[in-house]
Amino acid sequence: SLSLLLLLHSIKSKRKIMENKRNYWIHRISYNSYVTYPLLDKGYLCNGWSDFATYENYIDNVRGENGWNYLEDCMIDCWGSLTVNRYQLWRYVAEMKAGDWVLVPKYGTFSVYELTDDAPISVVDFGDTIVGWNGVEYKRNSDGLIINEDGKIIDLGFLRKVKPIAEDIPRSQ
Repeated sequence: SLSLLLLLHSIKSKRKIMENKRNYWIHRISYNSYVTYPLLDKGYLCNGWSDFATYENYIDNVRGENGWNYLEDCMIDCWGSLTVNRYQLWRYVAEMKAGDWVLVPKYGTFSVYELTDDAPISVVDFGDTIVGWNGVEYKRNSDGLIINEDGKIIDLGFLRKVKPIAEDIPRSQ
């Protein structure tokens, strides 16, 4: 799988890499797959962290001068402690940029996408209707977060716009 990604890299973008440094990321989206995979099919790579999607100017503040401290302060404010996976949130919000490639493992396959934006979108600011598998349309609560049929929050906080580079490559390759 990694060798295929390296091959794609060398074939499609060797010159571009020298001019415009591209980063490569692995991003697993299996959590809430009934919503996240349909969104990926529409060109949106999703992340959880819905607890922070309602914070005013969260994305701008994390991407700002004291972004790391802001991210940690929000985590302590919300949960009372820091989690080790905060680094994943940091990379998703602050380090990923347009032009980067993201390897997304799926069920028995993987796909490669290119980020087309420099910053994520908060689900609160995402104007499209969220439609999951089997055409289920999800509603929002009063804070703008996505909720299931029982009124429970679906942990979907941020989205990145992507375009496919290579899709559904068998893991056996």
